[in-house]
Amino acid sequence: MAVFSALRKLPRKLSRRDRRLRRQEVPAGDISAWTRDTANHVFTSEPLLRQAMAHRSWCAEHGGQPSNERFEFLGDAILQWIVTDLIFEAHPSLNEGALTDLRKSLVNAETLANIAV
Repeated sequence: MAVFSALRKLPRKLSRRDRRLRRQEVPAGDISAWTRDTANHVFTSEPLLRQAMAHRSWCAEHGGQPSNERFEFLGDAILQWIVTDLIFEAHPSLNEGALTDLRKSLVNAETLANIAV
């Protein structure tokens, strides 16, 4: 699939600029402008952007607004699907159990945290 080919081409390491951006504080009131100015991306739905950036703990402190947990659930499922497809194609001789173990070793909090840093 074209999506997976594109993902394989992504840089393995973050650039210095990307690391600097990650440490910046995002202004709560003007998140659309921040993403436009720093990431050069304009979101079409301000409410969805706000929900995507809203952690459960913040939502509990601010009147029970919807959090990003549903998006997290969807993102986790998409990540599992992509990794499953990649390892299935890359390792045609592995059986189901070995494929599952490999996927679990790749899609877990520790591995993803190491990739993100």
